[in-house]
Amino acid sequence: MISITHNLKEVAKRLKRIEKQIPFATRNAINATAFDAQREAKEAMPKFFDRPTPFTVKGVQVNKATKQNLKAEVVIPANREYLGRQIKGGVLEPKKGKDLIFPGPAQSLNKYGNIPKNRYKTLRSKSNVFVGQPKGQTNRGFGVYQRTGKGGSKGLKKWINFVPQAWYKPRFPFAQVVSKAINKYFDRNFTKAFQHATRTAKR
Repeated sequence: MISITHNLKEVAKRLKRIEKQIPFATRNAINATAFDAQREAKEAMPKFFDRPTPFTVKGVQVNKATKQNLKAEVVIPANREYLGRQIKGGVLEPKKGKDLIFPGPAQSLNKYGNIPKNRYKTLRSKSNVFVGQPKGQTNRGFGVYQRTGKGGSKGLKKWINFVPQAWYKPRFPFAQVVSKAINKYFDRNFTKAFQHATRTAKR
């Protein structure tokens, strides 16, 4: 004869210990998923931006979840406001009394595709450089020009363009990249976190 018995008290105690571990496992799974999403957003940037700078790539950050607040956020911080325009689109307005600066036809760019630091200041220090619009050449617009040849006999080089505002179309699908990563990783991360929590639960 084979007897089948039970130990409900021990099972109940075990379940109670496991229940206490659920917030811990959930927090760890949420945070792991947030960092997975952060990594995927960073890795996606070169597909949408031409040579993004390290400062731009580091602009995808995580606000971690706690056991009291089971919510993590993958965010773009306030000091990367230019990324917001790349995600949602919008208009960039200059500060009062100033214009926006963009590279002109003669300006070479650094390895990240930007105007080299202090380039404007360096140009302004040259005696054959002026800021404004060439007389009688309204089609060339305002900017920083350099006279070439003796007395400017060989014409002008335009190094920098001044524009009153810039319009941006959405180009970086940040929300879609993050959402896709959450769907891809959360179940896997929760299973792993829950298994770890049950193994380490106090007996």
